[in-house]
Parts: sequence; structure tokens; C-alpha cells
Amino acid sequence: MFKSTYSSIPSRYTYHLQARCDSGALLRNADRIQAYNLPNWYSFGNISPSINNNGNIAFKVLGLWHQAIWYGTARTSRLVYTGPRGALLSKVSLNNQECLVWEQLRSRDNGIWHYDAVTSSSTCLTTAPIGSCGWASATLNDCGSVGFRAKFADAYGFAAYSATPAPATSTLALMGNLDVSSIYSFLFLPSFNNNGQLAAKVRLGQPGDIGDERPDQIRIFDPDGSAKLIVADRNYDTDSPYQSFDNSIGFNDNGQIAFIATLSSGQRGVFRFDSVGTNAIYADAPNVATASLSQQRFAIAHGMSAKLIAIEGDGQISRIERFPPKLNNNGLTVFRAFDAEGLRAIWAGDGVTLHKVVSEGDILPTDIGMLRLARPDDGAVFSGSPDLNDQGDIVFAASLSDPEEARIGFGAGLFVARTALIEPVDSATNAMWYSREQN
Repeated sequence: MFKSTYSSIPSRYTYHLQARCDSGALLRNADRIQAYNLPNWYSFGNISPSINNNGNIAFKVLGLWHQAIWYGTARTSRLVYTGPRGALLSKVSLNNQECLVWEQLRSRDNGIWHYDAVTSSSTCLTTAPIGSCGWASATLNDCGSVGFRAKFADAYGFAAYSATPAPATSTLALMGNLDVSSIYSFLFLPSFNNNGQLAAKVRLGQPGDIGDERPDQIRIFDPDGSAKLIVADRNYDTDSPYQSFDNSIGFNDNGQIAFIATLSSGQRGVFRFDSVGTNAIYADAPNVATASLSQQRFAIAHGMSAKLIAIEGDGQISRIERFPPKLNNNGLTVFRAFDAEGLRAIWAGDGVTLHKVVSEGDILPTDIGMLRLARPDDGAVFSGSPDLNDQGDIVFAASLSDPEEARIGFGAGLFVARTALIEPVDSATNAMWYSREQN
């Protein structure tokens, strides 16, 4: 049903190292090398960094006994928060007002924590809703509100914290074993935007009905608790082209949603849903189990349901990895996928063009010279999910190795990729051919 509308036009990026760690066990050199923009003995782990429109970056780092939060750029970076010994910190969310939030667990002060770069102060922002014992996917918008998934004893709920006019937390949705009127048997990790809207994949059913045979939907939850059904899988509507959805999505301020789905053909694709707002094809109360299937069928038949960003087996994409796509306010989506040669890569597409941002085996500049994106143990080169801002800058973390001998590791680096205005001249090392067999 879906045919590619993009052209795989090559694009040049420049790569800017922000930090580098030695990654401990992956360092195959005889001597440990001084880290760059990071205290020694700290490593990245499986991070998913965040970048804002000012070019600042935030991510979690791992120490011997403490986890910490890194914030800034290659010139201004510092550890702005160090957790208590043994505490677990989560992925960091960074807004355009230079404030950060993350979750902290296994400590005396569990909750969603907040850091303000202007005042250089950190505090526990909230432990709400009442009865919650965990918080996940906390996302801070530019208004200072935080959307997240709260964990209760045996269930989850979607919630939003607002600091004004007075600190308060509202519950947007609950699973059926917390609310008898709920139609949701499971709530997946959400995304949150500057309008105070939360978007997520949800599963329908009675409490305990959480098997993959249950119907799945992607919905937008408004601040008042109402919900819009955006798209559903074949278990909900047999005419849907989507067999299943990956668990996490991208969401922007324009109401666009980026998601990865498996089609009835078995192909996996990256899609962006644009018909939101005045053109929304769904609008129903949060406790209504059935929506207008005729509207959905009409939208699919007329190509209104989603724009194809990339699909497996078409062009350069061979297999899409199961990492959440990220979406900026200009409709650009970044995601991870294997290329036609079987190498891992990071891609950026808008439904018209598709660019390979960076690939396993590429040679990039670092503080200690040109290094190759590769791992001595032949594991996954990239860490977590990449992120992007509205300027199209893309931040990612990757393992580093010697340009000629991939078994010699140099830890991991955090980079920002920016579109180059002038195409650079390839160096001799950049022209070196790479394959995993070299390992």
C-alpha cells in the first residue's frame, strides 16, 4: 500500500565531538586515555542524549558508585548533578529554557528531579500522583510542564505536572486495574509537547488483557483529559494497513506523530502522521471503546493517514531498528536502521528526502585524532536513540576504534552532526573501505 515518495539524496554533515569517555572494558589499549569533557572513570552507558534549539546537550553518565547528569557543549560542559551513591537516574529531558528533568530511583529522594541552568540549582520537582512509586519518560516543555508515565503498584497512568499558577499534577489516563471505566489494559511510554499534549501507544482491553493480540492505538491526550484516536492497528480495524506499532513514538508541537509500524506484508516502516488538529480524522471521548472506522478507512484510502519516511527493502534501508524515532517541529524525523550493506546507521527524513546522517565504519574527527565508529567486540556501535533540534542538528553517541584496526578501542564519543554548507574533501582515511569482517 505504501510506496516511497522520498529520494535518497546524499547529504554532507560536519561532525563535532562534544565529549569522549574510555568506556572501561571496551578500551583495548594498554594505557587508559584521558577522557574529553568528562571526568575520568565516567562512561556513557546506553545513553539517549537530548539537544535543544540553543545547541546545548544533556545526558546521563555512569560513575563507579554514582550516576550523574552532563549538560552543556564541547566548550561549556559540566556535571550539574551527581546522584546519591547507588541511585538510578534516567534519560534526561532538556528544554529551550535551559532546564532539565530526569527520574531518580533507589534513593531517599525518589521522584522527578529538576535542574535550572540559570540558577545552577537542582531540586526534586514532584513525587505525584499520590500512590505512584516510579516515573518514566519525563519530558519537560518550554512552559515548565512535565509529562510522564507514573507507575503504581501493578499499573501505569499518564500524568502531567504544571508549575503555574500553582504546582499541580493532573492524571490524563489510567489503566483499567486503576480505573474501572478505563478502556486501556496497558499504557506505553509517552511523548509530550509544548502545548501540554501527551501522545502514546495504548492497548485496549480489560485488566490483564495485555497480549499482542489485543488492539493497539496511538492517541493524543489533551490537558483536560480528553483524547483523540489518531491511528489503530489491524486488531482494532481489519482494514488498517498496520499489523503492529513499535512501543514509543515521536511527537512535536504541530501535533505531528512519528511512529514505526509493521505492515501486513511484514515490512517495517517509519511513518509521520500529519492530519492532526483541524484535519484530525478521529475525535472521541477517552472512555469510548469504538471510534469511527469509516473515517479511518476513508483516510487510509485517500492517503491521509500517514506520510512514509522510510520502509525496509526500499532504497538504502534494509532493517529498521527498534529504537524510538525523534521528530522536530519542521517534520524532520531521525531514526536508526541498517543500510543495504548491513551496517548500522542513523537516518533523517521528511517524507521527501532521506539522508544517511552517519554510519558504522565512518571515520570522524575527535580530540585525539581521526577515529572509526566501530566496537572491538562487534557489538552495536550506536548508543540509544539520537535526538535532534529544530535547526536539524542531530546528537548521537557511538563507540570509537582505531581507523585501521577496529579491535583497538578508544571508548565512546558524543557527537553533533550538522548539515554542511560546503561539501568537504574526503581525507585518505575517510576513503578507506570498512566492513564488519575486518573485526
